[in-house]
Amino acid sequence: MKPYIPIKVFRWFNKNEYIIYIFDKLNKYENLDKNEVLIKEFIYVDDNLDEALNKIVVYINNFENTKNELYYFWHKNTMISHNIKEIKWDGFNINPFLSNEHNSKSIDEILHIYIMIIFYLF
Repeated sequence: MKPYIPIKVFRWFNKNEYIIYIFDKLNKYENLDKNEVLIKEFIYVDDNLDEALNKIVVYINNFENTKNELYYFWHKNTMISHNIKEIKWDGFNINPFLSNEHNSKSIDEILHIYIMIIFYLF
């Protein structure tokens, strides 16, 4: 199996703050920025999308010593981890930090809990 080298995953906390997780067992990264974290694991080319996303979440949860965190992945203008067939919220945006109309009645009907760890694949 051939690994992707490296994979960079942005974990967003708000529209300005994030951590970049770099997945690479080869340890080529000596000078990381303060918002970068090296996780010495591979994501393989043979992994299907669900496997790869689940591995990323498990590796990050293990690194951060957290468990059972929810996640949402997107890349550019495409949702990766979720398949929403009908979007009823007028203020919806693929990037949750760019969504608007948070006081809309439609969002109250749709979302009861909106607490997620947000990841962006780069």
